[in-house]
Amino acid sequence: MNIQQGYFYFISDLYFDRVQDKELLQNKESGTKRPAYYCFKDSNNNRIFWFVPISSRVEKYKKIYNHKIQKQKNKGIKKPKVDTIVFGKISGKENVFLIQNMFPVIDKYIIDTFLRKNALVSIDDKTKKEINLKANTVLSLVNKGIKSMVFPDVLKLKGIMKDEILKQLEIEDIFNNKKLTFIDEFKNIISNAINKEDISLYLQYIKDSNILSEYTNILNSSDDITKIKTDIILKTDELFNVEENSDEESNEDEV
Repeated sequence: MNIQQGYFYFISDLYFDRVQDKELLQNKESGTKRPAYYCFKDSNNNRIFWFVPISSRVEKYKKIYNHKIQKQKNKGIKKPKVDTIVFGKISGKENVFLIQNMFPVIDKYIIDTFLRKNALVSIDDKTKKEINLKANTVLSLVNKGIKSMVFPDVLKLKGIMKDEILKQLEIEDIFNNKKLTFIDEFKNIISNAINKEDISLYLQYIKDSNILSEYTNILNSSDDITKIKTDIILKTDELFNVEENSDEESNEDEV
């Protein structure tokens, strides 16, 4: 999926299972409907995206916003501002962008694009600029140690996403660049997978269609996650032992 900054996306429940942060908002609106999130790119890592939750509860957050402004005025601050909440329109309807609840994501957890009438939904450039500016201001403060600017532990979450990126790169190196030194790492990734969906998302980085087919057949053959993990690990040993033996035979022929 081509993830574009400034648009809205849906995220897999698997993300929340992976990161286990109780401060994240539920991945359901009103307990039933999956919400869409505003997306912008991380300024330092182009594989990481930041998702900003949106809410239609405008009056609630206007009260919170005004309270924060008044509190600063009472302290004598001449130009009070709130960087954690932004108001803006989506398809003509006012919504709230909750920078205070934003979190980092990578592509494997992004499952769909938010569309209306088969078209990408976006916002005006002024609102985009305000969100991106305020969000990066907040992230800069968090990086300086002011973690209270956002509810989730975004530094921890970003660390988890970086680890996931390393796993992705290891899988690509094993199966696409034939770097066999990462075989044990791949088996550990499979061993620690949460469920079938998690394994499937890791397998998507394998470009070799024959190997991918072998693993996919195993994945679809059972609902027993322990059996699937064991069979994939055994298949990995089998596949790469065959490859090693073939290399040895080829070398013998050359001699």
